[in-house]
Amino acid sequence: MMKRGFLSIALAASLLAVGPGRADDSLPSTVRLALNLQDEGDHLLAAVEFRRMIDESTTGADKSAAALAAAHEYIKAKRLDTATQMLDLAEDLNAEHEYEALLLRGHIAEIKKRHREAKFYYESVLNGTTNSMLKSIAGRSLAALHLSVVQDVGQARLALVESGTADDAALDAIELYSCGKDKKPVMGGILGIIPGLGYAYSGEYANCLRSLILNGLFIWGMIDTAENEEWGFFGVITFFELTWYSGSIYGGIDAAHRHNRDRLNECLVPLRTDTELELDRAELPLLSFRITF
Repeated sequence: MMKRGFLSIALAASLLAVGPGRADDSLPSTVRLALNLQDEGDHLLAAVEFRRMIDESTTGADKSAAALAAAHEYIKAKRLDTATQMLDLAEDLNAEHEYEALLLRGHIAEIKKRHREAKFYYESVLNGTTNSMLKSIAGRSLAALHLSVVQDVGQARLALVESGTADDAALDAIELYSCGKDKKPVMGGILGIIPGLGYAYSGEYANCLRSLILNGLFIWGMIDTAENEEWGFFGVITFFELTWYSGSIYGGIDAAHRHNRDRLNECLVPLRTDTELELDRAELPLLSFRITF
């Protein structure tokens, strides 16, 4: 499951496919208010309204669905412990939502950097459910976890294959990543001793040219002021040149890190496909959920 940024899959609990401020007037006021708060980004208050729906609903399935939606809003509001309590409640109210809850638990574990725990939840969904959509999400999430934490291409590929629903885009992204190479930050720093070369090593040619020009100008200024025995100006220019020169070395290191991070993120894009946990309007007034890409 994800940050965008950091999330491995964004399970957005947008209960209806409606735009901001356009909740269906035929819905109960609690549902409309929850949707409007969600659209406005007030996830904490939206969670409160979803919790109110738990008390107002008459069936265990409806109560469980409302608890699941509340859990998602608490996650977005960074109230992770409360979100976990809502997931516990959702599972107690209706066991049919077990695997949706497990996906959200995996999402919470990733936010908390508990990667082994997240792996357990995703594998539980992958090996336990027969729902092809949930298996696909779990497989993608597990593959993204293998890549982002330990860069294990083999395990990432295996997770997609075991999900049984891996598409060509996800597999191609992993193959492309496996064919590429990370840059070595130490090498970037060493090459940065020659101004700009560390940037060029990681493909940042604009920064390379900028570093070369600036260092060249300051070195020329040092030579010129030294020849004219203008030692005051020489000291000032030397101070700034030391700053630019050290920046070339550290910049080469940072450029290598950026290259590696960008290469990984490009691979993760098709794995972290956003999904929505939607209310099935055909089932209203019952709260029946489905997950869609």
